[in-house]
Amino acid sequence: MSAQMEMFRPYADGVDPATQALLDLIHGDPIHDRDREAVVNAIRAAVRDDGTVCGNDWRRLVPQWVYPRVVGATVNALARAGVLRATGEWVASDDLAGRNSGKPVRVYRWCA
Repeated sequence: MSAQMEMFRPYADGVDPATQALLDLIHGDPIHDRDREAVVNAIRAAVRDDGTVCGNDWRRLVPQWVYPRVVGATVNALARAGVLRATGEWVASDDLAGRNSGKPVRVYRWCA
């Protein structure tokens, strides 16, 4: 396991093996390093004054060239590492392009 992966703490209740395998593959693929960096930068830039952030905040800041599946994998990795901590709050998605409008979006606290 790489030093970068060692920093990730497992979810308290775990994720299913198939999802974890996909997340590990995307996370460990050096071809997506630039994508992951762009996602982290977008999330960090979107953090509100109260320290919270959600997909509605960062979605518009993620460059269009980012491979879409890297966004979710990066968010999951940040959550596993404790950098993003779920607040227990949910808001409605405003993602019209991804056809997710109205679906629940988790609110996180940025803890880095």
